[in-house]
Amino acid sequence: MTMHVLLTGVSGFIGQELVKKLLEKNFHVTCTFRETQPRDITSLSNNKNFKLIQCDLLDTTQVDSLFKQNAFDGVFHLAGQTLRKNVTEPNIYIQSNFNITLNLLEGCRNHSVKKFVFSSSIATYGLSPGQNIPEYFPVDEKHKVLPYDFYDLSKYFAEKLCLYYFERFGIVSSVLRYSRVFGPLMDKGLFYVVTKNALQNNPINVNGDVSTDFVYVDDVVQANILSFENSKKFDIFNIGSGDVITLFEIAQEIVAITKSNSEIIFTAEPKSRFSLDISKAKKLLNYSPISVKQGLKEVVNHIQHSSHV
Repeated sequence: MTMHVLLTGVSGFIGQELVKKLLEKNFHVTCTFRETQPRDITSLSNNKNFKLIQCDLLDTTQVDSLFKQNAFDGVFHLAGQTLRKNVTEPNIYIQSNFNITLNLLEGCRNHSVKKFVFSSSIATYGLSPGQNIPEYFPVDEKHKVLPYDFYDLSKYFAEKLCLYYFERFGIVSSVLRYSRVFGPLMDKGLFYVVTKNALQNNPINVNGDVSTDFVYVDDVVQANILSFENSKKFDIFNIGSGDVITLFEIAQEIVAITKSNSEIIFTAEPKSRFSLDISKAKKLLNYSPISVKQGLKEVVNHIQHSSHV
């Protein structure tokens, strides 16, 4: 039987890849946008299984109408306010990450939708110098949650909503705590900047002896679909690569892949460390991510053949 799912956040980096994979797997996919139609998915407009609907997910009436007019089998919820260093107002995060999640879960409850996949973040564990440092490594799903800022709190409280709606109303929710996601379509950030400089043989600055877990976007997509297909109850999964790699090692790898003559200029401060335990997702979801180095090759290849450089 063909499944009909709602996907929020289609204009985002992960959402663009997830909708394509769902359509490849013959899902019917309805996506929402608030004000401006996302341009990056116009190529999907001719796909008979794809539908794009304008809907303000903060408006409970519009959300209820969305569910009433579509017989959804499940929801992939990726929309929300990402972490911004210059955003300090709690309402921005609470509205985008908590209230929208509540509205969607209410839509599921009121219209008998029993599958919900929620995109969360490893930021809930606490990560950086000056913030809450994890108590042990690698960090598994049993680790104490240590929210530091409004973004972390909004994601954590949204997770608790998912738990409540499972225990109270039987909505099967998978909470996916992503590590730092990267992939070919990113046109900013560490991977893009380092690759661009390497291809132009420019110096590469690495500020800080930082080690963390990065995950390739296709693996995040894989985790979403696997959790939708396999989960039978509320559960939380760490979604990463399982690799621990420093920023300096990433720069070295990109320089090697591109055969660049770039000099890597290294500054040792500040120091931080993070490693993620993904054994639960591997065991229960059959999740099988590629290595960071494999993902880097895909990113470099894409940038080399794009117009960005």
